[in-house]
Amino acid sequence: MTDPRHPLYGRRFAVHTVTGGDIQSARVFVVYRGDQRLMILREATNLSVLERTDVRSKLSARVVRDFLALVKEYELCLPVPNSSGSVSRRRSRKK
Repeated sequence: MTDPRHPLYGRRFAVHTVTGGDIQSARVFVVYRGDQRLMILREATNLSVLERTDVRSKLSARVVRDFLALVKEYELCLPVPNSSGSVSRRRSRKK
């Protein structure tokens, strides 16, 4: 799996069969846990001959908006004020 948006990203599987077709119909069937088969979009694998033109981001638009709102809120916070007056003198331990 070479598409970071896919839940199985980074995993390796033995290929069972590959179907041809356009970007919407090309599929790869892989062996999963011995006797099971998974159907995966071909473009999510390294078998894809299709050039990626889309953004490969795991962040949704909502998450990006929330993050930018947090940054904006942080910018509105006042900085820590400077100290006013002088530092108090320490008491002498001598009697």
